[in-house]
Amino acid sequence: MNFLCIHHTAISHALNKTQLYAVDRYHKEKFAMRSREGWWVCYNDFIDADGTLTHTRHYDEETCAVVGHNCDTPARCDTMSVCLTGNFDVEYPTQSERTALKNYIAAALKKYPGIQIIFHRKLQANRTCPGALLTQEYLNALIRDALVTPVDDAAKEKIAALAGRLDTLRALLARLLALLKK
Repeated sequence: MNFLCIHHTAISHALNKTQLYAVDRYHKEKFAMRSREGWWVCYNDFIDADGTLTHTRHYDEETCAVVGHNCDTPARCDTMSVCLTGNFDVEYPTQSERTALKNYIAAALKKYPGIQIIFHRKLQANRTCPGALLTQEYLNALIRDALVTPVDDAAKEKIAALAGRLDTLRALLARLLALLKK
């Protein structure tokens, strides 16, 4: 993979918070290209407002996301496309979307070292996707955050539990040393 291309639905969260099924119906009517995953969505992955990531199309399957990079021939199979819900001309991704996208970028960078993370408008002329509010600085911050190894809540709980055990062991050791000194 050469590119990870970020898209938006251009439909505000205020109008529709969960858009996966609406996009699936729309792409079925417009493109009629069912994926091996069973979806009609023409992006490889989809992130809804609540941060739910759905893998909708294999990376070697044809998409309709970026002209010239849609995997319709092996020579044009160099891009994975992820779509977020929202109209980023008027709103930002939700915090849940941002977190999911950051984790998605981190996984892509790990799996495909050297992959370029870009907006749709950078890969295809005459496009504004994913909206004017998502600037290069916004993307750079996402990539920077993705490069920092995320610690999930379960790991934080394990670390806290181990720290508690360590404190208990230290206290026991201190008592033992005090007894030995007597």
